[in-house]
Amino acid sequence: MNKKHIYIGLLLALPLQSCIDSDYNLSDMDTNVTIPVTELTLPVNVESLTLHTVLDLDENSQIKEHNGQYAVIVEGTFESDRIQVDNFNMGAANIDDIVSKSAKSVNHTRAKARKTKGGVLERYIASYVLPTEKTQVSLSGKDVTSAIQSLKSVSVNTTISTKVSLDKTDKLGSVVETMRVEDFSFKVPKGLEGQLVLKTKDGTEYTSSQIDSKTGIATFDVEEIVLQGGEFDMDFNVSTLNQDILDQTLEQIKKNDNFIVEDNFGISDGVINIYDSDFNDSFQNQTIDDMYDALPDEIDYVSSQEMSDIEVKDFSGDLDYAVQNINIDPIDLTDVPDLLNQTGTYLNFTNPQLYLSLNNPVVDGVEATVPASTKFEIISVDKEGKENKYTLDNGEEIMADARQNYFYLSPLTVENADKYESFEKAEHVKFSSLGQILSGGDISTSLGIPTQLIVQAIDTRVKADGITNFQLGTEFAPITGRYVFYAPLSLTPGSRIRYSETYDGWNSDALDDITISALKVNCDVTTDVPFALDIKMTPIDKFGNRLTNCTTTVRVGSMAQGQKLEVVMTGEIKNLDGIVIDAYATSESEATLCPGMKINMENIKANVTGKYQSEI
Repeated sequence: MNKKHIYIGLLLALPLQSCIDSDYNLSDMDTNVTIPVTELTLPVNVESLTLHTVLDLDENSQIKEHNGQYAVIVEGTFESDRIQVDNFNMGAANIDDIVSKSAKSVNHTRAKARKTKGGVLERYIASYVLPTEKTQVSLSGKDVTSAIQSLKSVSVNTTISTKVSLDKTDKLGSVVETMRVEDFSFKVPKGLEGQLVLKTKDGTEYTSSQIDSKTGIATFDVEEIVLQGGEFDMDFNVSTLNQDILDQTLEQIKKNDNFIVEDNFGISDGVINIYDSDFNDSFQNQTIDDMYDALPDEIDYVSSQEMSDIEVKDFSGDLDYAVQNINIDPIDLTDVPDLLNQTGTYLNFTNPQLYLSLNNPVVDGVEATVPASTKFEIISVDKEGKENKYTLDNGEEIMADARQNYFYLSPLTVENADKYESFEKAEHVKFSSLGQILSGGDISTSLGIPTQLIVQAIDTRVKADGITNFQLGTEFAPITGRYVFYAPLSLTPGSRIRYSETYDGWNSDALDDITISALKVNCDVTTDVPFALDIKMTPIDKFGNRLTNCTTTVRVGSMAQGQKLEVVMTGEIKNLDGIVIDAYATSESEATLCPGMKINMENIKANVTGKYQSEI
């Protein structure tokens, strides 16, 4: 009804006059007209809402359709720094020369001095007992990595070379052509294992049969060592530091990253026995006494040693190496629909899953994988920068003990057929609090889905007890991996989604003249959304202002089928242009959101009651 119609109606209501009094003054007449308005019907058209339409996903959105339902899906890769357990060297020891003398003696009676050697009847003449003076060997290793937790063996590469002269001044050599060394043994530093090789001037080699780890004494499984002249060389080729010395040095390593090996080096036992056949030709056919007298009363013994640096190649034992800088890019959640990112939205997921693939390149000397372990924490960051931290249950670790490892972190286990693509064999790691990670914190203060998830690998270590021949100084490739954050929109009871929609364009000139005292909306609601809906309606004027004094809230039950809904908003409403609907969808049971879910509002009627005021 426009003003023209009202004006005509008023004229018709006036008494008809045959004439008009020219003295009648109309200037004092009240031209404002007030007419009651009762349940004036307004044109309202509301289309059915589908979840697909409301979410309005683009191709870059982190909310995706997957297996017939919605899910948050974010993927990425990561890698650590390269892994290298530093090697270390032990400096060569300065080993002093040994200078001594051997005195002539007879070790049994002449009467019994005949013995058979190699089928030849020989006459024993005299002996020289080899000196057993020792020189000190001191080895030190510095800057031993703290990653070595225990030592069962250490492979090294070094040689202690010794030049020995039994007859430095050639007193004995001027009388005899050969010397027979019997019962020979040599003392090497305890804890060093390898082979002791004795080489004579004519190229004959004698190799130690064993080296006693407790004493360091090397023995030779031969009756005698035959020397042409009184000189020979010995090489102690060290290959291993044994357990006895390592137990001692480990405590030193833990204290100051150094260790020291100290022990003696030199002849342990031996005797030069001289037989008549050893003398040169000028003494042949002489008596035993003459031969004995021709021998010097003592001979000069000298040995000199030198040693190369000890290169530590590998070790067996326990390793605990801290892996540095596993850099995982933050999971960005800014490209999600507004529906899930509004203040008041609180999402508690039933079973979100963080899938991880880890490639562990670290192996020991027998190509066995050295396990890598790590703890995980995830920090959610809301729109205001507030952080909430979530960790694995009971400080649990992820253990990557194979070259390629697959895990999924979640509150509940998942059947293989339901796991994310390529993670069908992934091992479950309990992460109960992961369900709250997208909630935005407490329901009373939630600002919607977080804007960012920061995934951190904490205390990542290559760690194992009883590794074998682990190569020190070898640079391994980084630990690399892939992650998929997969969170189906399956929500626990109590989850809440806030949805706001404005229906406007109702205003007209006639409606501007109506002061509304009651706005009533009736409709039939049908929905397959498994949420109860608390719908708050607030009128708005043509200036976009919310008339909050007239707000009313009603509830639509979960899975409602044709539920009749009547909303009455009372209070003074002027310049009405529409309503704002704020819907809070709350799950009463576990609910999964799927693209085809709808909310249908049918038979919608909007009526206003109030008064029409205008000027004629």
